[in-house]
Amino acid sequence: MSGRYFIANSNPITKSNMGYFETERCIYFFDTTHEASYFEEKLVKVVSKGKKIILILSHKHKDHYGGLSSNAVEHIDRIIASDEFTEELGNINSLQILKEKERVLENEIKVFMISNGHTAKDIILCNFSNNVAFMGDLLLQKRHPFLTKQCLNVRCETYRKLLKLGVTKFVPGHGMIVSNIELEKYQEYFKFVEQYQKKYLEQTDINVEEILNKSIYRDWKYPEKFKQSITQMS
Repeated sequence: MSGRYFIANSNPITKSNMGYFETERCIYFFDTTHEASYFEEKLVKVVSKGKKIILILSHKHKDHYGGLSSNAVEHIDRIIASDEFTEELGNINSLQILKEKERVLENEIKVFMISNGHTAKDIILCNFSNNVAFMGDLLLQKRHPFLTKQCLNVRCETYRKLLKLGVTKFVPGHGMIVSNIELEKYQEYFKFVEQYQKKYLEQTDINVEEILNKSIYRDWKYPEKFKQSITQMS
């Protein structure tokens, strides 16, 4: 089992990550980033190795799958995605819809379907030989996500499960790799959000901006999403 994996930034605006690693039989890509030319360049470099190429799409946001061109599809043996992609990619023969909550792709390689954690359906790819999980936008490095109560609970449970399975490196949809120790700190962030969601229900005139500015999360990107999480939680 190869120990190599990487993340790469493509689009200078969205900076969405693409994951990659190899096993003895297969080459795995996780998302394509926003740009077709970038993904095709990476794909062409590995085609000559003669291994099966498998692409996993994390979720149906263009900055993560917009690089999937017709030229790229010709080189891919299998595309694994949720049924959110059925209408748009249903004419691609290599498309396999993930319906179950978990699927083993080969020894120590597994995908997980997560519902209502970020979008209606998100997929996580785990390589347990490297103890790495490719999270898509279920994890954002130092960015405030918009969290309904359901999203918050789903993410908490997902993080706990992956930590229990021994994952030590987490590749977010945007940003640098997060360690297991850092991920535990994100659990604290969820508790912080949940605390003020409850307070807002009791007292709707709380100053959300002031709360955030006094917290350790004040430098995170997209503070407006913290406010949305507190005031539009349902």
